[in-house]
Amino acid sequence: MNTFKIQDTVSYFPQVCSLLMDEATLQAHLPLCTEEMDSNRFTGELAGLTPDESSVFAALKDKTFGKSLRLKQERIGYA
Repeated sequence: MNTFKIQDTVSYFPQVCSLLMDEATLQAHLPLCTEEMDSNRFTGELAGLTPDESSVFAALKDKTFGKSLRLKQERIGYA
């Protein structure tokens, strides 16, 4: 979830847009997810996210998709 924290930090730059931070991407790549240790999880609030990013972030915090999931973007294949 650190990627969401980074996105929140840079959200005040209007030219910055996120990639692969939506529920469809997460759902399509669930087999590539790993479990994040609770001690590494960020569960605070992030006000600078888009509605789509906020929705996925909230679902990850609430463990909606299962355990404490982490999907590293470098694991996702690009065609």
